[in-house]
Amino acid sequence: MDPLSPQIQLRLSTRSQPDALRRARQALSTFEELQADSSLAFNASLLVSELVANVVRHGTPDDDGRVELEAELSKDCLRVEVRDHGSGIRLEPSRRPEPTETSGRGLQLLRTLADRYGTGEGGLVWFELDLASRDQRATHSL
Repeated sequence: MDPLSPQIQLRLSTRSQPDALRRARQALSTFEELQADSSLAFNASLLVSELVANVVRHGTPDDDGRVELEAELSKDCLRVEVRDHGSGIRLEPSRRPEPTETSGRGLQLLRTLADRYGTGEGGLVWFELDLASRDQRATHSL
């Protein structure tokens, strides 16, 4: 197997409704390799929740009203993609939410916790978390 190719792939297609967050977190938790590092598992689950929540709240689901999640786990990296088939978002600087606001922190979390992130066509937002160097560096903090 090519060392850069994913060892495990996961695809989830679910209705773009509030229970999509739970389904996405449960699907991601099937990667047993993530459970060895509780900080990594937590960060991955939090970021998946944020991306799926944004699709449910602001997205444009496909004709069937679905949100798509794809995750790939290789020896060195977890890559997660969430797609809503809409026009997408622009990841540009935004204002910091006030402490009393209950939303508006998703992009800040993405920037803080992900090693890499970006967007693509068709409402795609993705992030990557490096696995190999986690033991040698401090855990990300907000």
